[in-house]
Amino acid sequence: MFSWWIAGEVLMQAMSSHEWLQSSSTFVASLFNQRRYLIDDLVIGDYGGECSEIAEFEGAVCRCNQGGRTIYMKSFGEDYRAVHIKEGTLSFDSWICYTNDITLLPPLNGLTVLLTDSQLAMEAAKTMIASATAALRDDGDHASKHLFNIKTALSTTNGAHDKLLAFMRRIRVHAVAGTVTEAMLDVPNVNFIDP
Repeated sequence: MFSWWIAGEVLMQAMSSHEWLQSSSTFVASLFNQRRYLIDDLVIGDYGGECSEIAEFEGAVCRCNQGGRTIYMKSFGEDYRAVHIKEGTLSFDSWICYTNDITLLPPLNGLTVLLTDSQLAMEAAKTMIASATAALRDDGDHASKHLFNIKTALSTTNGAHDKLLAFMRRIRVHAVAGTVTEAMLDVPNVNFIDP
């Protein structure tokens, strides 16, 4: 039902100008003449026909009828309202028209449990986190690499197993790195990375 409503809104906007409705060829030409359709907070477009190299250099969408290059992620919050997810925007270059060859790789969610009652474990974790952060610096090219999310949790040595299970109930954890306890190694469905 939602997709039909969007299609109807786009059609209504596309037919809103009498100038575009003079003939079928004028209407078809108008569809790909640097068009963007705005429906509430949803943007459909850009669509662009032929244009000069200068216009293309300045950011015009040329020779492309595939629409926008930005994905906005939202989650449903209180009263089922869509709420924008912080850092939930993914954009592709406007000069890439067809996205058939683009594969979005799933993120790898990593967790490091900082054992606060062990100075040696804290120093090891601090060094590992600094190294991983430097190695995994984000260059914005989300289409050609895996995203690696690193979360940290504070715990005592005795509470580390329960802390890991609590994290796994809230978010999907693929790998645990850093200093771990024997009890943590018994947790199923997670990979442990040995530094």
